[in-house]
Amino acid sequence: MLVPSVASATAQFYPIGNTPAISLTRAVPQGRDANILLAGCGDARNILFTAYMQEKSCPRKLDITCCDTEPSILARNIVLFSFIIDHGDDLDSSSLWNMYYHLYLDGSDMECLSSQSKKLVASSEGLEAWKSSVYGSILPFSDEGTLDDIRSVWLKYAAASTEPDSAQREAFKRHLKRSVADMALRFRSKENELPFVTTAVRSAAPILTAGQEDVVEEYNYFWKHGTTGFDAPSIPNPLIAASLSEQVALHYGTDPILGFHLATGYAPLAEASPLRPEYRHEKFNAVASAKAQFKAWLIACSAMFKARRLVVRFASADVFAFCHTLQHQDSSAGWYRRQFDSRVLELNVGPGVPRIFDVIDTSNLADHVGTLNILVSLIPLLAPQPWATLSTETLLKGSSSSDQEILDNLLCGHAPTVSLLLGVSPVEYWTNAIAVSTLQETMLGLSASKTSPAQVHSRISWKHNGSLSGTHASIRVQAKPRELAAIVFQMYLKMFVHENPMAMLTLSGPGSSQYGPTSVFTHFHRGSLMALLKFLGKSTLVADIAEICMELDKMILGDKTLVFSGQHAQERGSLFHVHNLFSPDWLRSSVRRSPSAGPFAARSEIPEVVAVTLVIPRAEVSRLYSSSPEARLSAPTFMGSLRSSPTAASQWHNTFGDVHLNFGTVSTSGLATEDGFRVHVDQDENGWSSNAPLIASFYVPAGALQAEPKSALVGLEVQVNPQSQAFYYPVLGPEMLVFQARLDAAKHIFVTKYLPGQKRYSVYCAGPGNFDTSSGTPGISGRSRFMAESDLSGKITSIVGRLSQLPLQAEQLLKDKIAVKLRQASPFTVEFVFVDTNVALPMTFPVPIDSRNGRTRVARKSGYVEAVVPLAEPLSLPALTDFIYPSVAAKDVKSGLFPVTLNSPHLSLDRLPILDLSDKDSLGWLTSLTSAQFSPREAQAREASQKGGVKSTSARLNFKESLFTIFMIASGLQGGQTGLFAIDHPDRGGIHMLLFVSAFRLDGASSSIVLDAAVLPLTISIITSGDVGDFLMTLRTLEICSITVDDDELVLWKRALPALAERGRSWSHKKSCEYAKSGKIPSPFVGLPYWEQGAKHATRIAISPTFAVSFVEDVFDFDRFRSLARNQDVPARERCSNCRATEAKGTGGPLKKCSRCQTEKYCSAECQKKDWRVHRGECAPMLQ
Repeated sequence: MLVPSVASATAQFYPIGNTPAISLTRAVPQGRDANILLAGCGDARNILFTAYMQEKSCPRKLDITCCDTEPSILARNIVLFSFIIDHGDDLDSSSLWNMYYHLYLDGSDMECLSSQSKKLVASSEGLEAWKSSVYGSILPFSDEGTLDDIRSVWLKYAAASTEPDSAQREAFKRHLKRSVADMALRFRSKENELPFVTTAVRSAAPILTAGQEDVVEEYNYFWKHGTTGFDAPSIPNPLIAASLSEQVALHYGTDPILGFHLATGYAPLAEASPLRPEYRHEKFNAVASAKAQFKAWLIACSAMFKARRLVVRFASADVFAFCHTLQHQDSSAGWYRRQFDSRVLELNVGPGVPRIFDVIDTSNLADHVGTLNILVSLIPLLAPQPWATLSTETLLKGSSSSDQEILDNLLCGHAPTVSLLLGVSPVEYWTNAIAVSTLQETMLGLSASKTSPAQVHSRISWKHNGSLSGTHASIRVQAKPRELAAIVFQMYLKMFVHENPMAMLTLSGPGSSQYGPTSVFTHFHRGSLMALLKFLGKSTLVADIAEICMELDKMILGDKTLVFSGQHAQERGSLFHVHNLFSPDWLRSSVRRSPSAGPFAARSEIPEVVAVTLVIPRAEVSRLYSSSPEARLSAPTFMGSLRSSPTAASQWHNTFGDVHLNFGTVSTSGLATEDGFRVHVDQDENGWSSNAPLIASFYVPAGALQAEPKSALVGLEVQVNPQSQAFYYPVLGPEMLVFQARLDAAKHIFVTKYLPGQKRYSVYCAGPGNFDTSSGTPGISGRSRFMAESDLSGKITSIVGRLSQLPLQAEQLLKDKIAVKLRQASPFTVEFVFVDTNVALPMTFPVPIDSRNGRTRVARKSGYVEAVVPLAEPLSLPALTDFIYPSVAAKDVKSGLFPVTLNSPHLSLDRLPILDLSDKDSLGWLTSLTSAQFSPREAQAREASQKGGVKSTSARLNFKESLFTIFMIASGLQGGQTGLFAIDHPDRGGIHMLLFVSAFRLDGASSSIVLDAAVLPLTISIITSGDVGDFLMTLRTLEICSITVDDDELVLWKRALPALAERGRSWSHKKSCEYAKSGKIPSPFVGLPYWEQGAKHATRIAISPTFAVSFVEDVFDFDRFRSLARNQDVPARERCSNCRATEAKGTGGPLKKCSRCQTEKYCSAECQKKDWRVHRGECAPMLQ
């Protein structure tokens, strides 16, 4: 496996997702077929919601591959999908809700589930039987092993689906009670007391507090009664109960409502709104909201299945095993299916089965296996399309990292440097703009304690660098071997920071995560490093990856900061060899080819690296988990060890992190000392519940086994960290040794060429990936080639872009010794400008660069020019100011050129709930939400410009100010109410475009809102056409809010409009389609006279608040918030919010409160008027 061998004797079952559903096609243009990979898929919510969000007028096919290491998760999902397929229009959503979400069922639901379980069992007697069933073409399996895993779960469902006896009921109650007791241990709460779980706040966003009591009460009710309604069924639900045991507890966050967008339960919705809840028969508003959505999602999913536009595939395997095998051209890449499984993964990948994907969603796997491991393993599966996106999520936050350090820690290095080498970048890093609100995460963070920090949910979208730059080519950057080795070395130091004793002093349990050195569980072993190197060998232009590895090895050998690094030297050398990176001299020279004793005594062929299998008596393992209740829940990280005997003249000790574990018994074929000796592990299916010994296998250098061919000690030990020392030091002693045996202990030690059951070494990154394999990229200006320049700190300091094979005119200008200078044309593009001529040669770099500190190098005889430019900083490059909602052009045979949005999530506007704006008192949260657009940095600049009475010079800030005004005026919360807006530049011809707001819609997937609007560009051709005369005359009689813009903001609006239109598009592009032309608008859209005239030239758009990105800059002023909170607790002398006076002007009486928010105070009406432009962004009755 690609991550350390963590052995938890108790697992948690996650049947229900605990974050709001998202559309999996949010990055894919409407109407485009898409292959989607769900790595760590979890429950079905995202698939159901994706089906619901498909635009009916732009039909497409979706092929979704679900990979999850837990078969019970997949088994549950297939039960749900099979019901949808079987019952179609006759679906009983209430019954399905009960079966999928409740802990207990009544007799009717149980009978229905029993019938379905038996039907699935009958259809799955073999892979061919499944293929020929009604489900085979719609719900295919990736391989026979997946079917076997899932069928075993269905057999449990079928066995338990008859009326259970009292013993089964008591067992289920006992398991639930154990789950609650485990919660108490994890949260340090009272025994049998549920923790205070606030994660439903995330699901209720953008409404933050209105339903908090409701959702907390619902959580407690669900865990007490096992249902979400008034009924009290008593039969344990097999879809959950069958997966629980003494070793498997129900996850503490299990709550049916968390995967839905709960704001519809607390927001005022219009009568004609989709997804209006029915409250009459429900105990909780949140449940009514969730059930309304569940029903609508099921209907949409049924329609897609029926139209043969949705295929959902299933793979039960470790995500890295699946992805690296999928990259390989053979059915097997030498990976086990998962940890604690002896089966080799062999996929049945035939014609039509996707191998590359438009969308890869990894849920919050990054918290458990590391973002860097995910990128290295999954980027080669990402399609070479501008919309192709790999999404990572995190639900944890380290207590020691600031938000701006998060990205560096995720990548174990300088984020722009690592992104450049990997060939992908997080879109949000360069745009510093998202349509997804994080205000709810801020509220959760503020509610957390120091000892138990909140789980902060964040999502990052990774795209090919060529997609961001518009070149659509993942260009490989050249690097000097030593410099690239230095970058990897700095990454290595971060990957294994837990081996640095100074960093280990900061380790702590609460708040630990992948973000930094606070992690109790590490995500890397030396095999992870090999995967990174294999990937870099393909993603960068290097002459010889072996040279880089040799340089890296020297740096590691010379390092003194990682105290355990020396113990892993033999593992590192072995893995270098196994993965064909390079073979250290000592690895070959240490092997004695004609041994007289030991495991190779009669072997004619002795490989440099061999597998050792160790059988550990069960009692030796069990003692780790029996010392205390807390120890039972612990999860030690196991490592293999090889050390000298106590009496050896030279003492040595080597450790090996890449260990495969399993429970079972060992059988062999052939003689142990001869060629052809094989080891097989007969797996005990009961696993942790069995009494079988633990089998540990790992690779070691053959020469190390010959140092003491009989008396060397092979063992299994626990990796040292603060948690393991607390739990295991009293049990294992200072060496943290679980068990060891002499090399000649025939019952415990087995030495083979490969790991048990394997016929080859595991293959990493075998796929070619989507990288340009040429030495340069041709373009209109010539051929581009890029060289990264870095220092030994691990950062790329600059990129050298060489443009060769120039146009003849440019070559002549070089010969004529015309001076050349740089001019930045876009964040990615610089132009070589030939002075005093009209010749400018553009060159597009793979990442944003800053030409202000760049320089040129000109080779006049050789005929090329070079730009040496540093990487850009997101907050300082002027060219990134209007890089907010960028679009790039893609080409299609049918529709020709069409725009692709890079960071604007696609949505189906007509499917989103509509707000009722008549009840202003229930909309106070809207002011808080739209005010959150301004980061503390922007808020400070905004306040300074407004108090100074001048317009900001920042186009981005002015754009957000205009958005804020539109939201406030259109909602009627501030300054009157109208849905008609004019984008007006008085110095450039007046009104350039008109905006018509039709509705405010809730966008629960983005924790935000969206304006359903139309834009009418007032171009000369439209005005002179005569088509809109009556309509424009009518508008003169209406109330219009004029938004005054300057040159830069007008440019920004025009650059953003294609993305705003494309994200909500409900029509298909044609070859004749120019984006300035109109798109289809539903009727009726706005109630204006002669609207049909304007509609012909208008385009429907979706406008969301635009938020800053937390890993680029601070998005919330925590100090100011806490200061205000403290001031509320300890009143200070009141002052006027504008002039700071302490009493009313003229009268000397008390200050007057703002009549709306009752918070800010003023000495006079004049001061209140002056402060209004600042205060209006904060003026709201309260959060609701």
